Amino acid sequence: SAGVPAVAAASGGTAEVLADEWERFTVDPTDTAALARTVTAALDEATTDPTLPARCRAWVRERYDRAPHE
Repeated sequence: SAGVPAVAAASGGTAEVLADEWERFTVDPTDTAALARTVTAALDEATTDPTLPARCRAWVRERYDRAPHE
């Protein structure tokens, strides 16, 4: 919702939240090299893709907006 991609361990409920296009930002929790590569890729994408912030916010708004849960 802050307009930046989240990088997370691919375990537990993460796959439910970071699905589809965002699945690429999940990593094996035991693979520190993959974590470093994924964080770097996310930072690179954040500086080169001007559509990323809006897509991040739209993903959260479409799936996790407060209105359906009130």
